[in-house]
Amino acid sequence: ASFFVNGQNFANINEPANQDIVRRIVNEGHLLAHHTWSHPDMAKLGKADVVSQFKQLEDALFSIVGKIPTYFRAPFFSYSDIVMQTASERGYRVINANIDTKDYENLNDMQVGLRNFRDGLNAGGSIVLAHDVHEATANTLVPGMLAEIKNRGLKGVTVAECLGDPVANWYRTS
Repeated sequence: ASFFVNGQNFANINEPANQDIVRRIVNEGHLLAHHTWSHPDMAKLGKADVVSQFKQLEDALFSIVGKIPTYFRAPFFSYSDIVMQTASERGYRVINANIDTKDYENLNDMQVGLRNFRDGLNAGGSIVLAHDVHEATANTLVPGMLAEIKNRGLKGVTVAECLGDPVANWYRTS
């Protein structure tokens, strides 16, 4: 799996329990990726604030796992030329998704998310958006998606693996 994390959104990444989760993501071979410090609409920010969103989370992740992700997804898929230029300057591969489960809009009915996932797969999609910070997503949608993948004879991989990127390219140290 790929986990695009924030620094301060639903919780603070510097809390010991959250640092443990970040370490677990990396230690279990998942892709840890950048999703901004505080989840703003990046397209509405000027250069200094865009840089700050990148740097704050980079610093936190480096202090937790000793490396910085090279994959980035902006909240709301909202990009501007400033965001794209800054991401490029900082060595990021910018990611979108072609299957949106819309789990965040249907927290009381994960069948909607599962239907969106199936429809996305049927349309040829391969990169999925779901939000593990929601209990219903983690406990209902994710197991349903994994079962669907298995039933179709597919294999879940990180977004980097999906794009053919070797593990050596997933992180940087400066």
